[in-house]
Amino acid sequence: MVVEIISIGEELLIGKVVNTNASWIAKRMMEMGLKVRRIITVGDDIDEIVSAIQDSIRRGAKIIVTTGGLGPTFDDKTMEAISKATNRPLKLENEVLMEIEEKLRKRGRKLSEAAKKMAYVPEGSKIIHNNIGTAPGIILDYNNAKIIALPGVPEEMENMFETEVVKMIKFEGKFQETEFLIYNVTESELAQTIIELMREIPSIYIKSHPIISTEDKISLKLHIYSTSYDEESWRKIIDEIRNKIIGKHNYCEIRGI
Repeated sequence: MVVEIISIGEELLIGKVVNTNASWIAKRMMEMGLKVRRIITVGDDIDEIVSAIQDSIRRGAKIIVTTGGLGPTFDDKTMEAISKATNRPLKLENEVLMEIEEKLRKRGRKLSEAAKKMAYVPEGSKIIHNNIGTAPGIILDYNNAKIIALPGVPEEMENMFETEVVKMIKFEGKFQETEFLIYNVTESELAQTIIELMREIPSIYIKSHPIISTEDKISLKLHIYSTSYDEESWRKIIDEIRNKIIGKHNYCEIRGI
């Protein structure tokens, strides 16, 4: 199942905030056996957000996760954008409104007109409750895709994902990964072997990374992963990969990490 992530916020585009949300979501999706195909960032512009969502739908993404833009300020436009992208009118959820009002009351604050904005969600949405902050998230089924809107505050986003989103997404496999350190072979020498391995073994991805070594050796880190194999099958595949690399490059040394 293909996933696309849309990170929303001007603060991301100007480099004020590092986009840790996208990397965290991508890692969790992979652990659930899902493939993240694209991560994009857009500013707090409703047309840009609408365009990104509609583009993901056209591309066939089955899960579209947005982060940011759910608060009460003028530049929080994600719900409005999802409404426009899906032709689902915004609807006041009275239960959500009461929940927001109660949270504010406990903090000694009154419900403002701006805060009421957070209780409007696209029609047909399932509410994702925010146990830490105020703004709720949603899951909306549209055109064979699930659109999931989460806050931009990392602590809130992670809590909502773990407590509610994981219950609504079907796990598709087990994420398997292995890393090797390979010495005395260059990345260019190994490139063709990696191509052959990925052609011969279905549904694996192999990525090489040159590293700086304190030893007087050429050093590479090889990252291998897949979501299509159980533990026993994965061990056999790793042995196959190791044996092929050593067979073609018998001057190299391989160490597990």
